[in-house]
Amino acid sequence: NFRLGTACVASAALLYVLWATTCGGIRRVGPLPPPLFQRESEGESGTRSGIGQFAKPRTRAHGGGVPSPRTRSVLLLADLHVAGPELELDAESNPMDSMSVLKAASRLYHVLEERSRHGPPSLVLVLGDVVHDGLKVLEDPNSAASLQKDLFDKAINGYTIARGLFDELLPGARIMWTFGNHDGLATCGRRSESISRALLARVYRRYFGADPFAVLDDPESNWSFVSLNGLWGPTWDPESPQCNTELASFGAPQLIWLDEVLRERQERGRHVLITTHFPLTATVAHEQGSELSLHRLLEMYPCVRGILTGHFHKGIEWSDVRSGADTLPVITLPAVRYSANNSFMLDLESDGSWSIRDFEQKNKHGARCSLGDHEDAHRGGHHTSDDCGVPLVDHETESVLPPISSMEEFPDAPEFNPEGSCRPLLAVPFFTGSCMPGRIEDNEQACCDILQAAFWPGSSHPFSTCLCIDSFWKAIIRLAYGSGGDQALVNVLTRCDRRGTFLIWPRRRSEEDVGRLAHFHTLC
Repeated sequence: NFRLGTACVASAALLYVLWATTCGGIRRVGPLPPPLFQRESEGESGTRSGIGQFAKPRTRAHGGGVPSPRTRSVLLLADLHVAGPELELDAESNPMDSMSVLKAASRLYHVLEERSRHGPPSLVLVLGDVVHDGLKVLEDPNSAASLQKDLFDKAINGYTIARGLFDELLPGARIMWTFGNHDGLATCGRRSESISRALLARVYRRYFGADPFAVLDDPESNWSFVSLNGLWGPTWDPESPQCNTELASFGAPQLIWLDEVLRERQERGRHVLITTHFPLTATVAHEQGSELSLHRLLEMYPCVRGILTGHFHKGIEWSDVRSGADTLPVITLPAVRYSANNSFMLDLESDGSWSIRDFEQKNKHGARCSLGDHEDAHRGGHHTSDDCGVPLVDHETESVLPPISSMEEFPDAPEFNPEGSCRPLLAVPFFTGSCMPGRIEDNEQACCDILQAAFWPGSSHPFSTCLCIDSFWKAIIRLAYGSGGDQALVNVLTRCDRRGTFLIWPRRRSEEDVGRLAHFHTLC
């Protein structure tokens, strides 16, 4: 029944796409469109690509209210997941996710149409996963050449639909594109089933007039925006021993370029906001050593005022990644794929402060689905048309699981796929079964398998890297281990580390460990 339902929805979606693209007025992407961004040599307001230019070597996000006349307001969108006729049906991990991809183009349409009616923004930041697996058709090594030609020759695909929606509904807007894991294709150990970075760059330029990573100096403010590409480092190189596509990395050329970009903006007194698809908790921190690393660059340049990400599909405000008084807000935004309410306005001030308008209230303090701009944050705000998960945020206390002692007891996604992000009350049962002192000694493998499935750094896992949030860590200790304290939790996670379990948590490591385990060391 589900397969029949998805086929019907897919057919309806394709008819809608055909109508919109041919009769409904959405322009096709035919000849290459002019670049959205000018080169730096054409004026300060332009965007400079990071490709081939390697020779030369902070207010909170939950603000609200009416912006001042001098505030620069920018539209934020994350995880669009627009799909075209090339979509493989029923390919996701659960029915809700499969259905949400089929609805993604319609949700993006409603977001852009509403924004166009209420004062269209002049600048939009898109935080990755623009198209859902648009390149997956190229993973067959025996047909790659013909399939690549077919991809570029098609008048209608996920790329033309996404670009057409923006062109039609926000025709005057400048768009800063960031690209995510669904905008690439890499299979570790299998070069023939991966696509080259040269082809990725060609796709980005062909359909979006964008480079893989870039900087935009906003002519209307003293702000600059840097878009980083987490697919350009060793974790997305199929032949690298560090290959692990669950993690982002940037590569030496991009980091050298970023060093130069930040140095120049700091010298010119500009504030910088960085966009990157993967959260920092799923990003390699020291891939090129301690001197050339994202962590080091963030410490060196106080002009960086914040980082915006997507990927986990829920709203999350992470703990600051800097120590001391000069802290750096890092925010993950929820996906447009799941709700047309998941669009936000970013307000930037000339003093370097910024806020995402009513973020905590609108996003229900961290959720997969958000409230509409005029809804009451104190009522659930759930719409039956949204794909929010189970339990909803207003039913969490009624949905606490019993202790989980084996993978056979691990709940399936249709039954347990929380709308809320990093909720300790919902996470505790994953610790209070086989991971408790006195039980883990005989059930270590079961405990580590459970924790890996729950905390794996991916959007389809219920508590992706939540252990990196200090308040979540402390709540797990209080609710699960009580008098055992911090050391009891550390002992459990250390046991799992020794088994090779893929967990990300705030461990302390020596410089030797950082070098030896670089592909596991993130900004956590």
